[in-house]
Amino acid sequence: TASFLIFRTENVLVDVAVDGKPYYTMQPVPAHHTLGDQWHFVHIPVADSGKTVLLNTTILFAQGSNNVRAVYLATRGDFMQAMFAQKLSGYLVSALVFLLGLLYLISSNLITRQLGVHAPASFAFFCLSMGMWSMVQTGIPELLYGVTPLIHLVTYASLPFSVGMLSLYLSTLPCAPWLRQTYRVLFAYLMLHSVAAVLLDHFSVLAYVETL
Repeated sequence: TASFLIFRTENVLVDVAVDGKPYYTMQPVPAHHTLGDQWHFVHIPVADSGKTVLLNTTILFAQGSNNVRAVYLATRGDFMQAMFAQKLSGYLVSALVFLLGLLYLISSNLITRQLGVHAPASFAFFCLSMGMWSMVQTGIPELLYGVTPLIHLVTYASLPFSVGMLSLYLSTLPCAPWLRQTYRVLFAYLMLHSVAAVLLDHFSVLAYVETL
């Protein structure tokens, strides 16, 4: 059965060598390009059992999060089974938070019209964004779909968006006028910051980890 060296990286380039022989090399990326979290599967033949495996890393962002973690040696099937057994409960809880936000968003207009109760959509968007962010953090979407622009967007931009939505929601609750205004200013700043970060990353001006 084929064994794989399996590991997860964040914003680093990795070269893998076995007894000095190159086995795996990540391609260089343009400046200010977000790599984000990635799972890597490097096939290790049975004939190489007992040899020394070396991982060389290149840090892309001096001020950002750069690391190699979760290193395994296993078959692909055993690894996937173990990961789903370990992460599935957290993924399902996150999905439940997302669904609650979706249901709240759909029903908020109905609640407002039928019961006359103010149901701000900002709370629904807070649940939606936090649910998506926590689902991505389990690592399951990366294993299923690989690294995509949407996963990058959720990983880096959804947290400030979530805090902004929470600030907007808090501004709808009874509070002192100065505090309500503070919440609204914070909301405006976080929304502008999130939009600017997405645009700067898209046009390779500054990566997410350089702005968020």
